[in-house]
Amino acid sequence: MLFLRYFIFKYYPAILSFYYSFTRWNGFDAPILIGFRNYVKLFSDRVFFRSLQNVSIWTVVYVLQCIIPPLLAAELIFHIKSKRHQYLYRVLLSIPMVVPEIVNQLIWQLIYDGDGGILNRLLELVGMGQYAANWLGNSSTALWSLILMYFPWIHAFNMLLFFSGLQGLSTDVLESATLDGLSAVGKVVRIHIPYLLSQFKIAIILAIIACLQSITAPLVMTSGGPGYATYTPALYMYLSAFSSSNFGYSCAISVVMFLLVLSLTILSNRMKSQTDFNA
Repeated sequence: MLFLRYFIFKYYPAILSFYYSFTRWNGFDAPILIGFRNYVKLFSDRVFFRSLQNVSIWTVVYVLQCIIPPLLAAELIFHIKSKRHQYLYRVLLSIPMVVPEIVNQLIWQLIYDGDGGILNRLLELVGMGQYAANWLGNSSTALWSLILMYFPWIHAFNMLLFFSGLQGLSTDVLESATLDGLSAVGKVVRIHIPYLLSQFKIAIILAIIACLQSITAPLVMTSGGPGYATYTPALYMYLSAFSSSNFGYSCAISVVMFLLVLSLTILSNRMKSQTDFNA
């Protein structure tokens, strides 16, 4: 029964989406089969390739954001001697997880506001008012404004993921490293990071999937603009369906993105397996 419900609400919509990608359908009338026309149009669509370019930049930066700051936070907490203080800092860094994503985005929209926004006012206070800008309204800064939200980028889930991995380290290994004269940085590079490869893989895969599916931030904060500066494939898929009533074309975009996510996930798993083999 559980599998049946899972099939109905997970697999069946995906199968329907694959079928509708070969149709011309406005969401109301009966779909008309048109073969591969949606895919032919998609692979010559400049807007789609612009959205891929945007999300590629976003993904590279976001993966680094999901790895480096959370790892540094986990390492700092791990090296705190007091268990009570470790728990306190984990709780403090995890509290933002309970804030709805849409609330965070609206707050950052106020920060980036070009007319007296928090960021522009801060720049004026420190004597750098000449750098004030309409961050979300300028095509050269809009995408980077979305990418660099949530400073200092300590993703609570990844921080907890890395910290739980560090807790699994054998005390004997750490004591041996200390006796061998390894510095704190040497332990991180030669012991901690190799030990956390599985956590890195999970964090990277989740970051890639999150970026390729990113829709709420550009939809709420910029509506994909100015122009197509903050378009993502997920946003283009949404707008094609609900703004242009071109559900067949929207389904074609979703199928291509599914195949792209699947390919990147398989590639990541193979790279991890090759790393484990070489080790």
